[in-house]
Amino acid sequence: MKFLVFPGTVRDSTLPNPPRLGLRVAKAGASYYQGDLSTELIDPLDLDFEPLFKPYFAYAQTKAPAHLQSLAEKIKAADGYNMASPEYNHSMSPALAHLLSISEVRHSPINHAQ
Repeated sequence: MKFLVFPGTVRDSTLPNPPRLGLRVAKAGASYYQGDLSTELIDPLDLDFEPLFKPYFAYAQTKAPAHLQSLAEKIKAADGYNMASPEYNHSMSPALAHLLSISEVRHSPINHAQ
């Protein structure tokens, strides 16, 4: 089985020190998958999103930008998802919400660690 791991933070200039504690938490969570389980870390900082964008499902078939198409294929092929997110006003972080709003993550097991 394949699981995608999403760190829910993109801040790299504020506390805690060192920054991006969520990335460390996501990597630690990914290390628990063993045996027939594999993981891939999807870091929002590695993706080239513009501040305003169309979600993947709003594009005509095969017309989505390459980075959205690649992410959509990874999400579709995964068996589950693990989100590591700082608490942000009693919800997930804006970075994680932004990342997930472009995709079609549905009918799949999700673990959200805050």
